[in-house]
Amino acid sequence: MIDNPHIREHPNPSPTPSSGSAPPVTVGISSLFAVLIILCLTVFAVLARLSAQDERALAEKAADSITVYYEAELRAVEQVAKIQSELQFYVVGEVIAFKEEIDANRELSVVLKVQENGISCEKWAAVNKSDEDESEGFGFDEPETGSMPILIFGED
Repeated sequence: MIDNPHIREHPNPSPTPSSGSAPPVTVGISSLFAVLIILCLTVFAVLARLSAQDERALAEKAADSITVYYEAELRAVEQVAKIQSELQFYVVGEVIAFKEEIDANRELSVVLKVQENGISCEKWAAVNKSDEDESEGFGFDEPETGSMPILIFGED
């Protein structure tokens, strides 16, 4: 018993660890809510980082694909210029066809036709090599949809 008259003793004292039972854990709902929010934010941050890495890789792949296409197109334009400079060696109505490799799967297919005042571009298209292997030749008889308009290179 306590000798001080101002202090009262609790009639049911809480159990002590030595008595066999642990003290109750007093975690409030706000603490659990905070932990849940932090966990959700961490998961979203990781997912955003992974998504950004994937988007960057895709953008780099697209840029590389465009670069190799324009390099092949430049080689094709140089080839057309060479043909234009040697036009006197060709016969009117003659068809000139060539391909420039874009990458392992695609190539630029070019078909030109010699005319009296220069050459016309009959076909200028990037095609899959597997598609081209299945068809015969350059596909002169196939209608072109969305193709480039006929260009006349030469003097008027």
